[in-house]
Amino acid sequence: MTKERLSQLYHLNRELLLWEAELTRLENESIVRSPNMEAISKPGVSDKTGELATKIADCKAMIEAILDDIQVERMEMIKFIESVPDSLIRQILYHRFVEGLTWQGVADKVGNNTESSVRMAFNRFITSQ
Repeated sequence: MTKERLSQLYHLNRELLLWEAELTRLENESIVRSPNMEAISKPGVSDKTGELATKIADCKAMIEAILDDIQVERMEMIKFIESVPDSLIRQILYHRFVEGLTWQGVADKVGNNTESSVRMAFNRFITSQ
């Protein structure tokens, strides 16, 4: 497994945050708007409320798809981590790539290690693969 592959879960979680923020923005916009009945009945005039509802539905569908991807990626990553023979490396991999902690956070969780020592241990492991 490569660094890029291991980082995929992190990037999916960041993308999820992006789409959740977009959904919140759209939902807040929908609260402000009220349907314009005159616009709905006139030909050639767009239905802004309907368009907004469609955008919200699309955004929710994107969030669901990302959540599915996150679940698949998380299970694959855990399966990989379980196959690693070294306990320290398993802990480092789990905290860094499943939990998404910083290297300092990983060092704090693992204990008796520095940020640079856990990062170097990871780099030695990944280059030996």
